[in-house]
Amino acid sequence: MKHFLVMCAAILALAACSKDSLEGTTWSGSDQSGDGTVATLTFAATTFNMSVTMMDDGSQIQATLSGDYAYEKSEVTLITKTASMGGVTIDAGLPMTGTVKGKKLELTVLGDGMLFVKK
Repeated sequence: MKHFLVMCAAILALAACSKDSLEGTTWSGSDQSGDGTVATLTFAATTFNMSVTMMDDGSQIQATLSGDYAYEKSEVTLITKTASMGGVTIDAGLPMTGTVKGKKLELTVLGDGMLFVKK
């Protein structure tokens, strides 16, 4: 019984010390309004990249966003540092917030929601 309790204590200690991470993950997303916007979001250690494809008056537009992120206890905040579209790159400070629930990430961008699913 004593060995069992020691093992349980060790498992709980490891679980408490382990930190969830988004590093190395890739997510596929779509705009929840149904306007046809799709995105791929990838995370490195402290940075992210998002490739977005959207429709505008029948034309397909592609953009890339990149920046830094913070992740803690299922809450994620992304701060876009650069945005590229049509060969033009601009500095940006666009904040995005979201919640990770299992293999789903709900992200809010400028008041609109996007749902991402972990690949």
